Amino acid sequence: MKKTLTTVLACTLLAGCATQPTSPENRMFTKMHDVYWHSDRQKSLAVNAYSLAGVQANVEEAENAAGGVDEGLASKMLLNTATGAITGGLNAGIGMFTASLYSEADAEYIQAPQFVVFVPNPTNLPYNDSALVKNGAKIIIDAIKDHPKLNNATYSPQSKALSECTITKSFMGPWDTCETKTEVPQSGSNGTTFFKYQVIRPATGSELDELHIRAGNYTVIRYVYFMVKGLSFDTTGFPGFTLMPQTPKTAPGYASVSLNGGEYYFIKGDLGYKKFPLKKGID
Repeated sequence: MKKTLTTVLACTLLAGCATQPTSPENRMFTKMHDVYWHSDRQKSLAVNAYSLAGVQANVEEAENAAGGVDEGLASKMLLNTATGAITGGLNAGIGMFTASLYSEADAEYIQAPQFVVFVPNPTNLPYNDSALVKNGAKIIIDAIKDHPKLNNATYSPQSKALSECTITKSFMGPWDTCETKTEVPQSGSNGTTFFKYQVIRPATGSELDELHIRAGNYTVIRYVYFMVKGLSFDTTGFPGFTLMPQTPKTAPGYASVSLNGGEYYFIKGDLGYKKFPLKKGID
């Protein structure tokens, strides 16, 4: 790790320098004095998305068993099972990695869906500017406006809490909070903590082609405490994606990434880029 960080820091001094994109940890390239992340097509889209979101997913991706499985059969297995269990076609292990999926710092969020937002930054604000953090939260609040939410949260109280909450500091990497002076009823807040967030990195919109985001200047920010009932949310047109935990509360129950209206799983090869149907919540 020390060697990797030294290499990246050295590259920031040399326009056009790039580290070798062989793992999530060093998949960063420089451009205009910032360090940008690049995907690794040898990894599944799910691993790439987790890496972009700052989560180093230490997983064994499922692979085709002897005889293989075509995309149609895989889709059928993932769609029709109520428990999320795949039998046949794919080797076991697709959902057996959550103990190593998150770093120690992320352990408390392992069962919480997380929103990862490409927040537009057309005026080139510092990518951890508090205005960008609030803009990203507003994108989520507007996107889930018509969805039933946990803790009886509703749109107006969430908007009120967003206008009132204060960000005291914002740095790349550490988690931080947006705090209100008093708890705002029906905002879904945890006491006076309205939401928690992590500023990840600057972005250009070209990091994951499947997102279909226009090229531009963005800040990638990860959020928790925005929860819809059933843990299901249609990400079609959403400027980012959700990290979906392994849980028996959805079908399928495997950990995944929900991106642009589809679910992506930790599967090797072409199936790792297959858009599977969105998960469904189980009461």
